[in-house]
Amino acid sequence: MCLSYELSPDYSLEDGRPGVTAGNYVDADYHKSKPGFFSNGGVYFDNKVEVQIFDTASLLAAMTAGQVIIGGNTANVSGTVVGGKVDMTGGTKPWLQEDVASLITGVPYNETDATLLTDLQNAPQGGGSITMRIQRLRTDDNEPSNNTYSVLVKLGDGDWIDYGTIEGGTGGGKTRPKSDTILFQQHWGSGVIYSNIRVKEIVE
Repeated sequence: MCLSYELSPDYSLEDGRPGVTAGNYVDADYHKSKPGFFSNGGVYFDNKVEVQIFDTASLLAAMTAGQVIIGGNTANVSGTVVGGKVDMTGGTKPWLQEDVASLITGVPYNETDATLLTDLQNAPQGGGSITMRIQRLRTDDNEPSNNTYSVLVKLGDGDWIDYGTIEGGTGGGKTRPKSDTILFQQHWGSGVIYSNIRVKEIVE
């Protein structure tokens, strides 16, 4: 079965948690603190391809303003970008060094083609709208992880960005078993809200 859809949700990064969009850190039961927990969300297509949505503004505020809430406790942190990775210190746990590209809204999760994105300061920030054109180009009924996809993304009224062909799905979806689905993720209860969701089948 070939799937080809255009998905157009609006999204917000506030849900009543004080400070989620002002530099607070959403903690989770994890052995290291992750910069990617800042309003971490995503949109899944076919349960194999994830386009990520983050509150990059909160992450930048934490890196520069120095005060966040981790596990309900206030902590002083600092951060910078070193070699395309976010390097942070502070709090009671060590921090993972995550690629800048893995913390930018509109990027397919964990794709090597996106690793050249290293400018966190000018990354899309805050809530808005996003449009995705995602097509399953190749179907393997016996081994869905072999499916092949094309992904185009547009943020707000910006230009389309073509992420080309993705073999097997993105890093966040390769092992997920279900197909023929569209999922909206609010990761770790981090405060991403979706509204005005529009789904249109593309007829080639």
